[in-house]
Amino acid sequence: MKHGHKKATHPRIPAETAEDAFLVEELKSRAVELLVAEATPSEQLMQTFADGLRSTASDSVLGELIRRVTEEFQDRALPLLDVMAHGEDARLAKTAIQYLGNIENEQAAVVLEEVAEKTIVKELRKEAKRALYKLKTRGVQVDAILSSREATVEVEKPRYRILSAHISAIDGEGNRVALAAVEKPLGGAALVQVLMNDEFGMKTCRSSDMGVRKLPERLEQERRRLAPIPLLEVPATYLQRLFNEAIAIGTTAGHTVPYAFRPWQNVLAPEDQPMQQPAVYDELSLLEIKWHPELLEESPQLLNHTECGQWLTPKERMAPYLVEMRKIKESKVSLPPWVEKEKMDEVVQRAITSFFDAPTRRRFKRRLEETSYVFLRTGKHTDAKRALAAAQAFDERSEVPITQNPFAKSFVLNGLLVLQVEAEPQESAAARAGLLGISPSLGNYLADSLLQLEEPRAK
Repeated sequence: MKHGHKKATHPRIPAETAEDAFLVEELKSRAVELLVAEATPSEQLMQTFADGLRSTASDSVLGELIRRVTEEFQDRALPLLDVMAHGEDARLAKTAIQYLGNIENEQAAVVLEEVAEKTIVKELRKEAKRALYKLKTRGVQVDAILSSREATVEVEKPRYRILSAHISAIDGEGNRVALAAVEKPLGGAALVQVLMNDEFGMKTCRSSDMGVRKLPERLEQERRRLAPIPLLEVPATYLQRLFNEAIAIGTTAGHTVPYAFRPWQNVLAPEDQPMQQPAVYDELSLLEIKWHPELLEESPQLLNHTECGQWLTPKERMAPYLVEMRKIKESKVSLPPWVEKEKMDEVVQRAITSFFDAPTRRRFKRRLEETSYVFLRTGKHTDAKRALAAAQAFDERSEVPITQNPFAKSFVLNGLLVLQVEAEPQESAAARAGLLGISPSLGNYLADSLLQLEEPRAK
């Protein structure tokens, strides 16, 4: 017997306050968007919506929301009630189960039977059985529906599929862009754009729906927008591991996953793809790196490349050391050149040690490992080896003292030089006016120190 879909009547739970009434309206609008957006509502988006109800909805708001949604949408509300009934929040699941018992629909009986059979919460199992009995009393042939369901072969649900994955090089603040082109089960595609940071974790996310044929054009637009920072294609599984790494970094730092990423998390950051080892180690030999110490000595050259050209020390971190160096240069006591150089070198060493504390060394190790992989994917194999050699020098087990790490020293000197050059126009004008006794040799000292690190080994 086929049952008609009667309009169910549900108990009305009045909102306690005007604020509750407003919240019901807002949540209902979001639920409507989910249920009418596509022929088949996205399970991921509905799960995200349900998760959000845990902390935002009181019992009265939750009951009134579900009452109004089921009253208005009837059968079309079933996917949302299904997600809620199978969720981890017992309060939310119980409310959804109660309303499923008011919908005279075969699919409602199927959902309730699944909950009664599979949930580990005893109270929810009992609630589902009561709801099934309620459907029986309303004339729904529950036993016949469940018997026919047992003989039905379950058809696999259509899945989201990653079509392509792209990542950018890392900028001077530790940021990188990741792009995932995802094919949607019912046609079309989405381009998911994520901004990650090696200290913050996953910062922002946004997605854009489009046709599959539009993806190459859109990716090319992003490539031009990011220039000169390169954007390169990587295996989808590696992008998933990078996303999981960013989520882990954010969790450690106390940051949550961006709301816009959560609907895509099961596809783009599945739990079975943790970051175990950076991809560069699958392609380069650490033994070769150790047997060629000149690679580390040549690593300062990397800061002249586009991939690392924006890497600079924060000005506020270097400013105090630059002030010290200026005082040495401007001292009224004439010092022998070698004494002056020793004092300047000592300031630089303190700047290196201060900046590269243990957390920063770990970040730079990962940053250089990823940069090495970027060099590899763009055909710059020697630079890839130099970057990996520099990464190894930042390892906590490295025998290279941080003050003797060529890359670290070049990085700090470069930051000091940029800061000095930015200050020179103002100081030169003051010196010409007789207000300061500024010697231009500080910039020369910094530039010469950088050249000594780079030129003798440049090829």
